[in-house]
Amino acid sequence: IDDSGSASFTIGSSSAGSVSSDYSFTAPTVAAVAASITPAILTTKLTNTGVTKIYDASDSAPSGFEPSFAITGLVATDKAAKITSTRAIYNDKNVVSANSVIVSGLVIDAVSGDSGSVVTDYVLDSLSNTVPATIQAKLLTVTGLVAQSKQEDGSARSSIIDWGSVRTGVGLETLELSHGEAFFSDASAGVGKTVTALGYGLLDATNGGRASNYALSADTVTTTSSITLVPFVPEVVAPASAGSTVAATTKETTAKTQDDTLSANAPSASSAAVESAPAEVASSSDVLGKVDDSPQLVNADVGAAVSVKQVPSAATNGLVTVAVAKGAAASSVGLGFALPVEITQNAAGSVVEVTTVNGDQLPQWIRFSPESNSFKIASVPSGGLPLQVLVNVGGQRVVVLISEQADK
Repeated sequence: IDDSGSASFTIGSSSAGSVSSDYSFTAPTVAAVAASITPAILTTKLTNTGVTKIYDASDSAPSGFEPSFAITGLVATDKAAKITSTRAIYNDKNVVSANSVIVSGLVIDAVSGDSGSVVTDYVLDSLSNTVPATIQAKLLTVTGLVAQSKQEDGSARSSIIDWGSVRTGVGLETLELSHGEAFFSDASAGVGKTVTALGYGLLDATNGGRASNYALSADTVTTTSSITLVPFVPEVVAPASAGSTVAATTKETTAKTQDDTLSANAPSASSAAVESAPAEVASSSDVLGKVDDSPQLVNADVGAAVSVKQVPSAATNGLVTVAVAKGAAASSVGLGFALPVEITQNAAGSVVEVTTVNGDQLPQWIRFSPESNSFKIASVPSGGLPLQVLVNVGGQRVVVLISEQADK
């Protein structure tokens, strides 16, 4: 009986010498019998590795994710089966809880091989499958840190005007910042000094913003600010006219720096007749260390007098006073004076930096020449003097106080 149900009879051989014509054959009646073929079961397993994405507030699988399957259960003559899916999502959208991607809607799309099998010859053991996966915290950067400038006080601690903020870039989610303290790179005066704010952290905020879904690119943030010198203002004593009586007073102004206190004391005198003399800045012989009060007349025709009140050292700021003759400063002709040799003798090979004591650039009416270590003054505007200039020579600082002599 063949596959179509037809029957035939054949005598293949006979020991008695009979032949087929010696017999007759009546074909039997073949009745139909109910039967079925059970599909073979295919078992699938996702083989993707390193499945991950950056937090984006969704449970969708990473962009470009394509499920890859290992398949078992094919008959020997079938070579491969193609499996497709309709959906792939994380088990949770949050960084802490997400640990797998679920691929669902699995379907046998095609079977290939030598037996002519079709997709209905097989059935899948499951319509979904999972693969290990993670969601990484999104990195954020703090912006907008603003540090307040301050006067030199011996401490590197910085006061912060604005600690900055972060932008999540994910929907409307927001986060708050926690922080520690902030410090200048050191406690000395200077412009554009680095300020480092420490101990930043993230806090939950509004619209679903969870700190655990984000991370800071750094827990320290830097900006710049300035530390200025405390202004040093010595008393300027007016000269006495011939035959007149002057009651001298004493005034003390103290400028506190990082490691020392610099005081300028005007000398005290009893009422007496004083001979007419050129006006000059009051002596400060009691300032820390030995000083030289004798003026150096640099531009005698206009009466500029330069005095070294304090020679600078590694621990002490220097002080130079410049007394300009009345009216000479406003002249368009101008006058010049050089820094005393006591100040510049250690400047060989060093860069001489000159600013105001607040760290600003010098006004337009005064210029400094590093080649000659000298200043040029011309057409000083009303109120331009007195002026305090900060000179940094080889790491040592000198305050140059330029003022106008009082009328005789």
